[in-house]
Amino acid sequence: MRLTPLTLSSTIEKHLGEITELNLNNKEISHIEDISCCTSLRKLNLSNNKLKSDECFSGLKYVTELTYLNMSKNEMESIDGVGDLRNLTGEYKFYIHDYSFLYLNTIGTATEKILNLSNNQITRVPQGIVNCEKLKALILNNNQLKTVDNILGLSELGTLVISHNQIEALSGLVGMSGLTKLSAAHNKLRVFPNFGDNEKMKEMRLNNNKIQKVPEYIGKCINLSVLDLGNNLIAEFSSIESLRLLRHLDNLNLKGNAITEVEGYREKVLEMIPSLRILDGQRFDPKFLARKEKRAIIDEIKVREKRERDLGLKPGALKKEYMNKSQKKAKIQK
Repeated sequence: MRLTPLTLSSTIEKHLGEITELNLNNKEISHIEDISCCTSLRKLNLSNNKLKSDECFSGLKYVTELTYLNMSKNEMESIDGVGDLRNLTGEYKFYIHDYSFLYLNTIGTATEKILNLSNNQITRVPQGIVNCEKLKALILNNNQLKTVDNILGLSELGTLVISHNQIEALSGLVGMSGLTKLSAAHNKLRVFPNFGDNEKMKEMRLNNNKIQKVPEYIGKCINLSVLDLGNNLIAEFSSIESLRLLRHLDNLNLKGNAITEVEGYREKVLEMIPSLRILDGQRFDPKFLARKEKRAIIDEIKVREKRERDLGLKPGALKKEYMNKSQKKAKIQK
């Protein structure tokens, strides 16, 4: 089925210029012609159809009031035509995921823009992405990428998610000083990415790769606070010596690396990085542990009081019994 002004007129009683919402879910639509006659259209649901070609975007580029577009569960492999939606790259937040779901939602004067292309069969980053120069987040996980190109011009990009692909190397990121978060887990990386001088980088997820060493240039990401290197090929302390340069690092994961089996591993890492509060998923800072202990005591009191009520006992009747249990548990933990 082709979506045209004629097919719309035959199924909708309203004048096309008055329509503000259209639900065309599961209508076997394979092509979209120019429907700019829908001058008031703001929400359009095209999910569960048979759209394949990125030419479908051309039929929408003059629908200037559109703020919500759902194209989930179609058959698209390329979204190069996203560049045709230039009128939708202003004050919008938008997503494309799960077989090209594109969600556009006005957010007042905010300028947050997210492009989510996850869970497709994409083998390259489309060139048309350069038209989204105000993009804040690019999500490309679970695709078939081997390289990441065409993103250097995205000067305002803050989040890059490229996990679960086939990427063997990341280059061309030195000029992207606005990046704050990177997720490149579950790839084939052997060399730690170089971001150059990046004071904004806060979080890196590089777990499940083949990285053997953290290089000195990691020290240029001076405000990095979260680093996940789990399940890589790091075996020696000399391979992570450069982490001493990260004075704000408070969450480090090295679980699944051979280095964690070395005697004195935990003590040496904590000495090397005194700012750490979480190591290998285990939080140990004093304030957190104090709160945890306090919550455990409160929960125990609630359980005791409930049991006393259920047994018809006076309040506090089982206090001694529970205190003895707590003391035994504390001794075991020590």
